[in-house]
Amino acid sequence: RYGRVIRAWIGVTCRDAPMQSGDPMPVVTGGAVVVEVAADSPATKAGLQIGDVITRLDEQWVPNALALRNRETHLAPGTKVSVTVQRGDKQLHFDMELAERPQAPAQTGPNANP
Repeated sequence: RYGRVIRAWIGVTCRDAPMQSGDPMPVVTGGAVVVEVAADSPATKAGLQIGDVITRLDEQWVPNALALRNRETHLAPGTKVSVTVQRGDKQLHFDMELAERPQAPAQTGPNANP
């Protein structure tokens, strides 16, 4: 429709939150740890911080970073979502409007595809 793939974007880079060994409820210890928050992104505007553990996106459990990315990219830019994070011993909720994922810069040089 637009001549290119358009994906939604929260504006964070995450890694998997470590599971606590022997935890009978991984829902409490899973999630996606924010390791980078992009400037001028929905996450920045909402108040997410490095170290936050994203546990829910629109009330759906986020077991790991890949699950977060998959859910994020299946939504449309402009979609309003709620994000639940664990910050220290506090659970916080943020509302944000997803933006369009920035396009990766074109590769140049000897390894670029023509």
